[in-house]
Amino acid sequence: MAANALDDFAPMFVRASAEWDTPTPTPTPCSLIPLSSPFLFHVFASSDSSNLVIRATDFCAYTWESNKSMAQLEDLRADVAVGGSLSDLVDYLIASLNSGNVKLVLGGLIETKKFSGATYGKLITYKSKGMPVVTISLRRITNESADNAMGKLSWELFEAFTREHELLAKEQARSYRLSKMLEAEKAKSEDIQDQLRACLSSRKKEKNDNVSKKLPASASASLTSLDVTPISASPVSVAAAKLPSHSISFKAETRVVPAYRRAKAGGIFLEVDDGDSD
Repeated sequence: MAANALDDFAPMFVRASAEWDTPTPTPTPCSLIPLSSPFLFHVFASSDSSNLVIRATDFCAYTWESNKSMAQLEDLRADVAVGGSLSDLVDYLIASLNSGNVKLVLGGLIETKKFSGATYGKLITYKSKGMPVVTISLRRITNESADNAMGKLSWELFEAFTREHELLAKEQARSYRLSKMLEAEKAKSEDIQDQLRACLSSRKKEKNDNVSKKLPASASASLTSLDVTPISASPVSVAAAKLPSHSISFKAETRVVPAYRRAKAGGIFLEVDDGDSD
């Protein structure tokens, strides 16, 4: 069960900054060297998945290493109090390293003819604020061991980059193929729509022609010979237009007074109206 915790462990590369654990009372030349260069961590499982290897280097002055066996990882799990198995600890460690909450703390400054600088280091990481903190001690490696560690890290980093590049290239090729397929399907759909519109237009014209052919000849003739005269005059003017064209005159009726009712006065005949006889 313990070995299975690292069976599928993928190599990890993590960038972290470094800091001194405590300022030295009496500054030494090595302690005055600023730790401005970032460190690159390489975390991976051994070839037989029995150890967890952690290496860190600035490719200049310092290279650090930690090699944790399964028993040591079990002790670490108990100290951190994460989960109930090594798999839980490994999962939490991966999440913490990926969170970016990672730093390297250096200490134990010495300066001799053969050795100078920090003598120990600590990897400190946690998933988020308030979560358990994982602290792993690191030992400094120098000379050929440091060169080998940096060489392996560089090669592993290149291989990881190559894998990511290949995955990206495959994804881009897949995306290109899908875009071409989409364009082809779109063109095919537009062609089908054009054919459908042409078919519907042809059927509509054919239907209209069939309806015209089925109409009787007399109906067609009457429809074509209809002469519609627009009505521009009002009904009154139309009625007036139908009256006879000769003029109509009205004459006042002349009443003739009988001779016996006429009076003569001074050679003048006076007509007496009936209404004045009283």
